[in-house]
Amino acid sequence: MKPNQYCELILMSCLVLLFSTATYVRNTVWKDDLSLWSDVVKKTPNKARGHSNLGKGYGNLGRMKEEFEAYKEALRINPRLPHAHYNLGVLFCKMGNYPEGIRSYKQAIRYNPKYAKAYCNLGAAYGEMGNYPEAILALNEAIRLDPDNETSRYNLEETYLKMKNKSEKQRPKTAPGK
Repeated sequence: MKPNQYCELILMSCLVLLFSTATYVRNTVWKDDLSLWSDVVKKTPNKARGHSNLGKGYGNLGRMKEEFEAYKEALRINPRLPHAHYNLGVLFCKMGNYPEGIRSYKQAIRYNPKYAKAYCNLGAAYGEMGNYPEAILALNEAIRLDPDNETSRYNLEETYLKMKNKSEKQRPKTAPGK
């Protein structure tokens, strides 16, 4: 083997070892959403999307307080980020706070009027509150924006059933044969 080839082989071996080590270290960051987005937020703390996605990572682990704080930080950095408003709406509704969930979904729609998932969840939240006319309007808009979304169609059917059941319960009972 010539001396130049020997040096090239050593250099290539060192590069392979260096890049393999870097890849291994980087893979630990990618092991789950929480570690990935924590790393993103640490490296770019003034980017709203990282905080919003970190919130989802916390949410996947049931850590609602941290989830809420991450969404709030995302919205402090960029109050016009639709996904952060949407995610906050999901969190509020998960906690049973439908009025705040509705407010958050409306904000998401304000900044992205074509956000079909936000309309779908807005309709579901209205349905949970018994406001069926608003639920139907929101769900119809979700279907218009994304005709293939089965969740919106299912929620619309459920809303009509709930509305029918409510009206049947309110109907006065009459004696048989009259």
